[in-house]
Amino acid sequence: MIKNKKLKSMIHRFRSKNNESKTKTKFYNHDADTSQMSATYEDLKKYGVNHELNIIRRISIQQKLNKYQHPSSNHRLLKGYRDTGEWLNWIGIVADISMPTTSSLDGKILIDKFCYENSLHQVKLLDYHVWLKTNEIRYLLNADKQTIGVGDTIRGISKVTKYSSKGLSNKYGLGATLLKGAGIYVSIPTKRTLAQSTANQLVTDYDRQDDWVVKLSNAGVPKQTLRDYHREKDINVFIAKNRGHVSARFQPSRYNHYFERLEAMPQKILQHEKEQHSLASKYYGIVDNFKVYQKKDSCHSVIHFSYIVDDIKRIITGSKWFEYDGEILKLGSLRPKDVIGFKDNRDLIKSSGTLEPLTNVELLTKHQSDPMPDNQGLVAGWVIKNFGKQKNVLNQNDLVNKYERWLKTKRGEDIRTPFNIGFSIDEIAEKTTVTAHQIQKFLDQHSVQPIFSEGNKDYYAKQDMDLTVKHFKQVHNKAKAALQVVRKTKDNYLIDKNKKQEEVKKMTNKDNSVMNTDTSKAKTTKAPNNDHVIKIITSRGRFTTLQFKTLQEAYIVLQQALQSGYLNYFIKAKDEAGSDCLISVKNIISMS
Repeated sequence: MIKNKKLKSMIHRFRSKNNESKTKTKFYNHDADTSQMSATYEDLKKYGVNHELNIIRRISIQQKLNKYQHPSSNHRLLKGYRDTGEWLNWIGIVADISMPTTSSLDGKILIDKFCYENSLHQVKLLDYHVWLKTNEIRYLLNADKQTIGVGDTIRGISKVTKYSSKGLSNKYGLGATLLKGAGIYVSIPTKRTLAQSTANQLVTDYDRQDDWVVKLSNAGVPKQTLRDYHREKDINVFIAKNRGHVSARFQPSRYNHYFERLEAMPQKILQHEKEQHSLASKYYGIVDNFKVYQKKDSCHSVIHFSYIVDDIKRIITGSKWFEYDGEILKLGSLRPKDVIGFKDNRDLIKSSGTLEPLTNVELLTKHQSDPMPDNQGLVAGWVIKNFGKQKNVLNQNDLVNKYERWLKTKRGEDIRTPFNIGFSIDEIAEKTTVTAHQIQKFLDQHSVQPIFSEGNKDYYAKQDMDLTVKHFKQVHNKAKAALQVVRKTKDNYLIDKNKKQEEVKKMTNKDNSVMNTDTSKAKTTKAPNNDHVIKIITSRGRFTTLQFKTLQEAYIVLQQALQSGYLNYFIKAKDEAGSDCLISVKNIISMS
């Protein structure tokens, strides 16, 4: 008799609680009600733990499990955890079991009202249901054994995986899972303030008698995996499939299967869900980085959030880009890891690419900030100054200088003195003996960047100009010295040539009788070789070349090379060992 009275009293209390929640809102969706049933500590003492918790669990089956058939879901709200790789803390109610078969050895637990749960036990619905494969349960965190019955509250922490199923190419589910426990909550009095006079504790080890569907044990986890976990105290050791999983024993449920008890969903629930999705929600983004992109005649900046969470820290989405413009600029200069609060009614999970600027923003990280301009060119200068050079963006130093000039003006600082004094390509060329084209080529080869630009003209720092002038002066002096050596060698050659010509004249005036010697006694001589052997002395040794017909031709070619600035001109020659080689004209000391 006591049991019947107690059961009626509990049903009455529970129904009263639901009726109260219905009166608070204009619309009530039973399947979206995430409240959990619990027993009181006094009732456990009065009626016994096993008796009371089994009654609560069976009432939970009647009153808390889903009622409606929902459209096939890809569990899209799990995507943010798949993208970021973070562990997902969750809670739900055990609704059914899928037994292993000959075609599929994987048993599965159906979890209704699958919710995210934070450290303060605040929950938010992720989906109406989700399946958990028992071979994905890597470890029982709080006990070596766990019995689970339909109607139990179940809690865990999981990695999210992506897979394909029933025509859905991108579906998200539970991968490696650590089970926190399964059971019924008990409200226990505490010595806290009246506002927090009770605390809920999940009792997981009560006797379900023969009303259970699966029994799990850590005995199936490899000993090496357990040793690694106890040594490292890191749950990530359980992620890999080869680290094993718990052992499981199943028995059929004594309750109706989910597909037998679900009803068609009322149209008003679908309509209400659509209306809820169109409402603006509060989000919080974690600042990660900024970038600048070049447009036709201008550039624009974007802000990157590493991830975005909701008001109870549930991850909504991973990496997300927004235009860095509008209201967010009024927050002042931002830093990586800053937390930005904002309201948005867009589908942040589905949307891709760079989104329009944020609205209703606030900076939750307190620090000193510089004011930000509302001109995108100046914003780009701020990004480049603080986050480095950007790809394919023109006149970057000019953008930085203009931003710094704007900031000085904003602060009221004196900017009457030119902020930067630069020198154009033409001005640098005037200080050398080479063309502006050669100056530009040298600067490009050494990756020298202008300090600012005006119109289509770049201006370079004084130290860069001095370095360039010094380089070309050294080149000029070296070429001049080489040319002087060549000219001196040529003069010596001409003097020797004149002396030889005088000697030849004298020889022709000698007795012709010597020249009229009997030709029959004359010896036959070989025809002279047309190739003229040029001897070359360089700073690296002695060489010979047959590249020129005469010594004069060699001097002419060498002089032309030096005058044109081709100091990388080479002559094919042989060294003293007779090996072929190439010698640079800039290393030649003399030729003969």
